[in-house]
Amino acid sequence: AQAGKLSLGDEVRKYIPELPAYDAPITIQHLLNHTSGLKDWGVIYGIGGWPRSTRVYTQELSFDIVFRQRSLNFKPGTMYSYSNSNYVMLVLIAERVSGQSLAALTDSCFFKPLGMNHSKWRSNFREVIMNRATAYVQSKETYVQDMPFENVHGPGGLLTTTTDLLRWNRLLKTHALLGEPVNRMRTQRGKLSNGKEIEYAAGLTIELVNNFKEISHSGATAGYRAWLAYYPQKDLSVVLLSNDGNFSPVRTGREIAEIFLGK
Repeated sequence: AQAGKLSLGDEVRKYIPELPAYDAPITIQHLLNHTSGLKDWGVIYGIGGWPRSTRVYTQELSFDIVFRQRSLNFKPGTMYSYSNSNYVMLVLIAERVSGQSLAALTDSCFFKPLGMNHSKWRSNFREVIMNRATAYVQSKETYVQDMPFENVHGPGGLLTTTTDLLRWNRLLKTHALLGEPVNRMRTQRGKLSNGKEIEYAAGLTIELVNNFKEISHSGATAGYRAWLAYYPQKDLSVVLLSNDGNFSPVRTGREIAEIFLGK
């Protein structure tokens, strides 16, 4: 958008004509805010009898399941509902407009300039990654491995470290790389068509905790759990990564934040 290659108000079908023409158009902004009405690709596979982590899923399969949906959960812009299909479609738009893979695009735009040398996308779940933590989940009185058998990435699937995520979070203070206008777009809460504001911005949730602004996002896939939060008034970041599927990073993260913010 900053380079003038697209507008957030553009219809998604301008870049992804494979997406069905629904009764109302879906815009890029709808995807960013999770207000598109697109059904979650993983949930649909689960309804079909193969929930995520029970068989191998490729990026192309996630595209295909979205393209096959002849209806939406609601009219675009009228509701908020978190759906990984939104960010799967954003990946496809970014790749088609830039002419690069998501990995190449983010390497050149973000990871290398920020010194995030231990961050990469899980585009091949079979790849052996040095120092990668194996994910587990509790099963009765023991633990068993619980790994994501999928190559789908964009809505998730980032292999990273707490140090790299702290470098990423500094963008919320310095506005480096993309500047103030893009940072403002990232952190601007979405609005529904009736004017009601939602807590979700663009890949970030904006809330108030003990009267402190909290900019955050959580994540979960198979046995991995994650949470990253920033409190601008305190210039405080809290980041938690876990390989225990029973762990609650949001609850624990906010308990840590309370040390600095109070209850």
